[in-house]
Amino acid sequence: MAARIELLAREYAERYPELAESLRDSARLAIRLRVEPFTSELLEAEVERQAGRYKELEFHRHKNLRISADKLKDQIMSLVYEQPEVFRGRFDNPQVVFGQISPEDQARLAGLDYHLGRLNISDWEHDSQGYITPGTSYMTWMQDGTVNLKKPVETVRNALVQDERGATIHDGIALYIVNPDVLKDHFIDLPGTRVELGHAPCLRLWRGGPGLDYYGVGGADPRFGSASCGRV
Repeated sequence: MAARIELLAREYAERYPELAESLRDSARLAIRLRVEPFTSELLEAEVERQAGRYKELEFHRHKNLRISADKLKDQIMSLVYEQPEVFRGRFDNPQVVFGQISPEDQARLAGLDYHLGRLNISDWEHDSQGYITPGTSYMTWMQDGTVNLKKPVETVRNALVQDERGATIHDGIALYIVNPDVLKDHFIDLPGTRVELGHAPCLRLWRGGPGLDYYGVGGADPRFGSASCGRV
């Protein structure tokens, strides 16, 4: 069903862009509700949409890339891989991430207020498999934190299973870039990154707009949930 909706969206994209985007939202919702897994057609369309967002934000002009917009799209499309069957219903958001661009620079490009300046930020050192953020572009399959609402980051970290890792600050920024409306639903903790001792970064809405902040790993707030990624 989702694939057919996506094909219809493509047909209407030029003449009726708002209708096309609404149809794409319906297709993504069908997948989130487990109506069916991501088809190859819908996955390609979604990653192509993400490439468009990164082009709009001029990621290709960043000093760590400096490539043409077309080259950026080609690079992003080359990252696509099918959703592993064991991820279905658990990690249903395909996400393109730029590990070679600093979180501060990405936040600036994305219009996020950055409240982590001069703080010690690193990958969470107690990850069970020693995960380190790649220094290049990559694709990951994520969940946006909804399943972990009201749970402290510390609790979520302790409950991560073998094929799961905490989403990092890079993963979280990427999630916001391609789906900024996610913060209208809930705020997102990022347990795969450590901020100083005893804190983790989070995405939240302020009166002035969306921003990156940090939060104690032992605290729980009903508006926050920890995002995580499938580990391959």
